[in-house]
Amino acid sequence: MSLPSFPTITEQVSTYLREELLRGRWSGEMPGQKQLAKLLGVSAQTVELALGLLEKDGILVGRGTGRRRKIVLPEGGLVSFRFPSVERKMGW
Repeated sequence: MSLPSFPTITEQVSTYLREELLRGRWSGEMPGQKQLAKLLGVSAQTVELALGLLEKDGILVGRGTGRRRKIVLPEGGLVSFRFPSVERKMGW
C-alpha cells in the first residue's frame, strides 16, 4: 500500500499564487517577495521557491536580483495552460 502524497507548503503557495493570477489580482509584475511572504504568513524562502515553480511553468519571468518578476499569462488566461510542475507532482 502506498502512502498518499501531499503538496508541500511551497506547492500550496505556488497554487494559491497561480489561482490569484487567474483571478487577475496582479498584472504586469508580481509584488515583492517580502510583501508576498507577509501577506501569506510564510517565509520569504518559501515564496521564492513558489515563484520559481511559476517561472518553470512559464507564468513568470525573472528579471534579475532585486527586480520583480514579470507576469506573462498566455492569451486566453490560464484555463487552457498546462502546469508541468504540478503535473509532475501529481503524476499526470
